[in-house]
Amino acid sequence: MPPAILEPLAQALSTADADVGTVFAELVEAGLGSNSRALDQWRTLMQTLSPFFKSQIAEEYGREKHEEGREEGEAHGRARSLLDVLHHRSLTVPDTAAAHILACNDLPTLDHWWHHAFTVRTVEELLTDPADGR
Repeated sequence: MPPAILEPLAQALSTADADVGTVFAELVEAGLGSNSRALDQWRTLMQTLSPFFKSQIAEEYGREKHEEGREEGEAHGRARSLLDVLHHRSLTVPDTAAAHILACNDLPTLDHWWHHAFTVRTVEELLTDPADGR
């Protein structure tokens, strides 16, 4: 669909019943596929002309990003907790090890490290634990 048709189509859909307009708007959005220029133009037009329109694709994208952010936040919290345990045990935590721990977003790895943080003698031992398998 050439981008020139998007504005008149968006204007026409903005006068339609909200439910009908949403269905057709989502069909157009899905049909634009990977044409990012046209898709961006379509989303901008729909946000401007049809405030009722909230694309299902956009909602999915928002949910995915929210979940990614939640997981990253959870991983960061676990990494901070792990560093707190290591510091509380008076273990020396080199800057490179702290950066490695904070950069880890893999929750099972962080859980493994956290549980072993109570028994290791050094941070290096924790990060090179042969039972870790990583």
